[in-house]
Amino acid sequence: MKKVITYGTFDMFHNGHLNILKRAKSYGDYLIVGVTGENYDLGRGKLSVHETLAERIRSVEETGLADKIIVEEYLGQKIADIRRYGVDVFVIGDDWKGKFDHLNAYCQVVYLPRTQGVSSAQIRHDTFGQYRIGVVTDTADADEIASECAAAACFSISGVYSENASVAAKFSMRNKVPAEPTLAGLLSSSDVLFVRTDLKKRAAYIREALYQSIHVIADAPFAPTLQEQKELLRLADENGVLLSENLTMPHIYIFNQLLWIARGGLIGPVRSIRAGIQDLGDPESSVESLLSAVLCPVLKILGTNIRRISGDAFQLKLEFVNQPPRDGSAMLGTAPEAFSVVQIGDGANEALEIQGDNGTIRAGRHWWRGDYFEIERPGKADPERYSTGYDGNGLKYVLKDFGDALRTGNRRPVTLTREESERIAEIMEVLHQ
Repeated sequence: MKKVITYGTFDMFHNGHLNILKRAKSYGDYLIVGVTGENYDLGRGKLSVHETLAERIRSVEETGLADKIIVEEYLGQKIADIRRYGVDVFVIGDDWKGKFDHLNAYCQVVYLPRTQGVSSAQIRHDTFGQYRIGVVTDTADADEIASECAAAACFSISGVYSENASVAAKFSMRNKVPAEPTLAGLLSSSDVLFVRTDLKKRAAYIREALYQSIHVIADAPFAPTLQEQKELLRLADENGVLLSENLTMPHIYIFNQLLWIARGGLIGPVRSIRAGIQDLGDPESSVESLLSAVLCPVLKILGTNIRRISGDAFQLKLEFVNQPPRDGSAMLGTAPEAFSVVQIGDGANEALEIQGDNGTIRAGRHWWRGDYFEIERPGKADPERYSTGYDGNGLKYVLKDFGDALRTGNRRPVTLTREESERIAEIMEVLHQ
């Protein structure tokens, strides 16, 4: 029996996919089809996939051409699959021509011409359209929003506005988008406003967008005071629009694994969290951006019931108190009393350490990117390690989840809960007093 294998995402299944499978089948007697897994796609920055893994597998099954369907879960799996299943021929579209020549050491490699005039990207665009993002910025160096929008696939930049006309002109020239002379002009052509400005000006831009029922993504916090933060969150609710922080961590799946382990009691009740960030890949990251990022895991694990705040923005101590559940059930994730020490800036120890009664979660430099973490447990010589891929600066992951929420009509918080969002604003206000 001659075995053939091919791989693909098979999103929004179309005639091009069907033709590839038919031609692949003609090269042998038994066809194995690898469908990319969701975590694999996310890890390599392929965020345009609309259908679930189960839906994409079903589309392949319904062709009746696949004798076996497998899930491609990690980079480098193709060699292992060829060996495991005794594959004779590897078939892939010719847009990958030359990229898989190394597999000739294991089997025959065949590149097939793609079907012209049809693509999943075009079908997605025609079916779901695109959301227009207007950019408000203080700096022409906010160029990553353009590339990240393209990667997230469902967004395009409608224009840019800045109080500094030269900043808008530079951004416009670099990214080939209109520079709007007024905020009103930008809002009139936008579905979403992306705000990257000084904290003192941020709330005014957000407020104007919300009044016009335009969705907003902005750096955290949205406003310099708790009262203003609450007002903006209320306005978003009243106008039925999304207001989300530009914080990457909650949108990276390995970070959610970390939260599950910590909050699920797998290292016992959490007693303390120590975290530090020197910068976020940008030496000019604002104090507010750094502090919001470092507070994100703290609030998501220890909760929002802060009893005492001490220190300053560069080394801050938070003391938490948590009441046991009224139903008498065990308090798994967080001890009745816990504390966190966070640091930002040049002198910060750039690491994350979550200490529980039965183990410790640790991640080193750049932990905020969600690349990896380790769990050390008493009685185990070696730590358990969790790792993942991460592409770009992370904004595309925020945009993907934001786009999914817009498509489904889900108006729940995308990044932080209301309580978490308010608490960050409150901490900032206390530190600025």
